Amino acid sequence: MNPSNIYLGASSAFEAQQQAAIDGKLAALHQLAQRVFLGISFADKFPTDVEGSLEKLERRFAEVPVTHLVAGIVHLWRGHQEEAARSLERALELAAQEGAPWPDLIPTDRRWSCDPIRPSILETGQEHVFRVLGEARPKHAAPFAFRGPATFVRLASGDLACINPVAFDDAVTEQIQARGEVRFLLAPGKYHNENLVAARERFPKAKLYGSPGHVGYPTVAHIPFDGILDDDHQLMPGELTHRCIHGTDQWDVWFIDHASRTLIVNDAVTFLPHGPEQDPFRTTFEPWVKTRRGDGFQLD
Repeated sequence: MNPSNIYLGASSAFEAQQQAAIDGKLAALHQLAQRVFLGISFADKFPTDVEGSLEKLERRFAEVPVTHLVAGIVHLWRGHQEEAARSLERALELAAQEGAPWPDLIPTDRRWSCDPIRPSILETGQEHVFRVLGEARPKHAAPFAFRGPATFVRLASGDLACINPVAFDDAVTEQIQARGEVRFLLAPGKYHNENLVAARERFPKAKLYGSPGHVGYPTVAHIPFDGILDDDHQLMPGELTHRCIHGTDQWDVWFIDHASRTLIVNDAVTFLPHGPEQDPFRTTFEPWVKTRRGDGFQLD
């Protein structure tokens, strides 16, 4: 199979099929959509010209449904509900045409909404491992939420290690504490830091450990880490082994749960489950917008 240069894991034939469905360069479509999406979702980390990128996208790809989804996201970000509804309506019109690309990206009303969820426990099928699904709503990305799980591993002592703390409320905190004492709070990546201080306040007996990417990172200067994870100093040897992933800006730390022989990963590998609470529109759109390989290209 000749691999696609845009869609990871897909064939060049698949890429050609997508290219044939649009008027313009496929790579340029993805790049402009990325600039807009990252500019509103991660404005503090990836400042981009949202207005200029959206204008180029609308000018060059006016007949592509995804263009109007992107415009709708920007309108929601600005709080312009009527404009967002018009953009979604236009995307629906174009997607209904025969041969329109990416019809599965068109969201239902529920998935298009930005209704908040409450953190909840998710069972994993392993008695000693459970997860808590939470969300964050940073001001720069409002009204969009970032949803993700915290993974809890019960150690032989009965204590709990929490990987990637999320925003816990009182109800779910009580449920967690009923399962064991949280002794370790583990931040598995450079950009996973929004909930660390609050998690430490909820679990005051826990030690807080950061990723190597947190060293010297100004955003976390106020966070009182008890230590930094490194491969030569294992906190829970034989139970929960950690490995630092080099060569990425995220500075991921991955964990191996020996009892279940499970690898617990972070940003470098993403799994987006489907379900009524786990499946907002962005969980489908974000992977699409990020499908381009990171080998660079020039826009005309």
